[in-house]
Amino acid sequence: MKRMAAAVLVGVTVGAGAFASASALTVNSAARLGAGSTLAASCDTTGVGTSFTTGFDATAGYTVTAVQVSGIDSPSCDGKSVSVTLADGSDNALGSGGPVTVATSGTSVTATINGTVAASRVGRIYVVIT
Repeated sequence: MKRMAAAVLVGVTVGAGAFASASALTVNSAARLGAGSTLAASCDTTGVGTSFTTGFDATAGYTVTAVQVSGIDSPSCDGKSVSVTLADGSDNALGSGGPVTVATSGTSVTATINGTVAASRVGRIYVVIT
């Protein structure tokens, strides 16, 4: 019985520590550290939207040919570079595009994806503005 109680106590302590650490990370803020798949950049603190354009490849089927990033803060991000990375549900990189420069008073960009990326494999789109 003592072993079970000790195991439960250790599990609760480790779990509480992990929860406290994770809750200290802020996603989508002006801070430069974030967790998750949401943008955390100093020029755009409200986040961005993404959509993609598809093409068709005889071998891969429907593929992602470009990613549109919208809702970019202007003038904060004017002249900055936007890059995107496509990943599967396990965060394995599948392809990327950019950098593309945000135009003056621009709120969206389109990044052409390099290589052939099956649309069915895309689980996440990561956006970096530098």
